[in-house]
Amino acid sequence: MKPSISIIVPCFNGESFIKNTISSIKHQTFKEWECIIIDDGSKDKSKKIINDEIKNDNRFHFVSQENKGLSS
Repeated sequence: MKPSISIIVPCFNGESFIKNTISSIKHQTFKEWECIIIDDGSKDKSKKIINDEIKNDNRFHFVSQENKGLSS
């Protein structure tokens, strides 16, 4: 079934909150969603935490890019 909503989560050096953010999204009662997490060149452990939390869950899509700032 195609998701009816997309959740977009920007992340930059968010290791202190990204795990809770992903957990909150996973536990929504609404089930027809996809989540796109965009890491904008984090220098902390955000990328590892994200990859660990979303593995084996095809509702999540992870994009990692070099830091481009807020406007991109």
